[in-house]
Amino acid sequence: MNIRRSLTAKIVLPRDIVDQLRQRAASMGVLAAELASDLLRTIVQDDLYDAVLDKNDFAEHDKVVRTALAHSRKGLVSAR
Repeated sequence: MNIRRSLTAKIVLPRDIVDQLRQRAASMGVLAAELASDLLRTIVQDDLYDAVLDKNDFAEHDKVVRTALAHSRKGLVSAR
């Protein structure tokens, strides 16, 4: 027997975030609450916390890009 449990929770978000969520949901033909639920469910099920929140990966990527740009400006990197 598979009993599906759900929890109703209130999440407080800034107005601009709610507006953006509503706009995106409307463009997808779903309710904002449904989109938010689907997003959270996917993050949890697929263990995407780091992919969504990890700023260290972005900082490292940014550092690599900035270094490559600096080298290309100095003529140290040539385009193929």
